[in-house]
Amino acid sequence: MNQEIELIENNKMSYKKDVSIVLVNYNTKEITSNCVKSIFENTKGINFEIIVVDNNSTDGSAQHFRKEFGEKIKLIESKKNLGFGGGANIGIKESTGKYILLLNTDTIITDNTIKNIFDFMEEEKNQNIAVIGVLLTDENGFVLQSHGEFLPFRAGINEFVLKAFLPKRVNKSLLKNVKIEEYKEKLFGDREFIEVDYIIGADMFIRKSVIDEVGMFDEQFFMYFEEADLQIRIRRKGYKIGLIKNGSIIHLESKSFKVSNNKRTMKMVSFLKYLRKNFPILYILYKPFSILYGLIKTFVDLIKKDYSFKENLVFIKCIINETYPTGRVI
Repeated sequence: MNQEIELIENNKMSYKKDVSIVLVNYNTKEITSNCVKSIFENTKGINFEIIVVDNNSTDGSAQHFRKEFGEKIKLIESKKNLGFGGGANIGIKESTGKYILLLNTDTIITDNTIKNIFDFMEEEKNQNIAVIGVLLTDENGFVLQSHGEFLPFRAGINEFVLKAFLPKRVNKSLLKNVKIEEYKEKLFGDREFIEVDYIIGADMFIRKSVIDEVGMFDEQFFMYFEEADLQIRIRRKGYKIGLIKNGSIIHLESKSFKVSNNKRTMKMVSFLKYLRKNFPILYILYKPFSILYGLIKTFVDLIKKDYSFKENLVFIKCIINETYPTGRVI
């Protein structure tokens, strides 16, 4: 028993900060700067550090951050664009916090939300909860995606079937904008916490001790599904993952009905890699379907013209080889 107490005390002493906030920047210097400013302006009562990992940007991001923030942030310059997971891993390795908050650069912190999350995780009754997040909203307070399912076929149907094949006017008629107050009431009721499969990478608040136990992001995923893969490992260790009611974060993500060819290709390739690693039987069944989907979309686009013939060929080739498109710019 004395050895256990000593180990706990040593672990407490090893953390210099309460929270290490890790942001991965790639050619978004102004957006990232606004995010950093919102953290400083709206985070009180905890000892935190901000680690910005610049993923080999070409827009002068690193110089911009040094000039604007100086020693207020820890800036790490990667010589290579490693994607979200690889960039986040660099930041995690340099972190000194008891908790890691992985935050998208296109987010805005309000209402001391990070302190709310920290306080929740510090409660004795919540020590078996490893990862939490809060609801994400757009600038007008409408709810955005905050969490996902380990087998996200419903979300996939929405993005790769409805948006891909139905006219835009039909998709817009199916879109339901819900204010956060109404959504919280339906989702949480009187509860302060609900379990979900995984928290999306825009605002993952994780115990550093759990990362030390299960490992960091798998860098075979350049972008997309790296957070689901990590949280499957966490869930399999017996930890809980979920959303808390107290707080929200603004996410400035695009609501476009058409995504770039690189983005849809990376999503599909990452999903195949994710299935192959975590659900091998489903992977065997899904791989032929994904190729068939690409072929059907190619012919549909002769009429719908979402993507060019050349873009669809890139899409199919990347699916077959499970490689990411060159350039990888979203």
